[in-house]
Amino acid sequence: MPLVTATRIILASRSPRRVALLREAGYDVTVIEPPYVDPPTPSQTADPTMLAMELSELKGRSVLAAGDAALEHADVIIAADTLVVTPAPESTVLGQPADRREAADMLAMLLGREHQVITGVALARRKREQWQWSRLVDTASVTMPAQDSAVIEAYLDGHQWRGKAGGYNLAELAHWGIVVTGDPTTVIGLPMQALAEMLPPPHRNCNHNRHHDHDQCSAPAGNG
Repeated sequence: MPLVTATRIILASRSPRRVALLREAGYDVTVIEPPYVDPPTPSQTADPTMLAMELSELKGRSVLAAGDAALEHADVIIAADTLVVTPAPESTVLGQPADRREAADMLAMLLGREHQVITGVALARRKREQWQWSRLVDTASVTMPAQDSAVIEAYLDGHQWRGKAGGYNLAELAHWGIVVTGDPTTVIGLPMQALAEMLPPPHRNCNHNRHHDHDQCSAPAGNG
């Protein structure tokens, strides 16, 4: 099967869940952790949809400014930021918990109620020697059923809340009976349905190169 040239994506992220979503979709991905670090507490006065997009672009631009050698061969840079908004009337914007106590407080605000998860994406395409930036944002509604205190304590003790907006990740808590209205990948951290409209179709049959943290993709099999 002949090797074909795939769109080479730089993912500016520390999230293993985002890179997994792109690779599972068949994209050629190289991961660069962004130098930019989110503020400890998200702004409570900014529009959360605008804030998610602004934070994502700050991450992407910080990778570009750092000048990693991998950028020389990239076609696209993708960065994302996910925020959780608690139900009205509080409508508190949640980022990632700093410690166990904060994770417990966040879950207490979410359990048994419907909340919003917002993921903003900044995408840069190479145009000759310039990078052109665009943005998108997607929102999903999430209902997290109430859980027994023993279940919550075990979850908190396992430290799975670390690095996750609102203190949880959908993919790891499917057994909690969480209901999503909208794109589940938005809740996981990268809205693949919306992002697919901004990227060319991926090449399938990709083999991950463990030594270089990138993928090589061959042409998909076709009829005839």
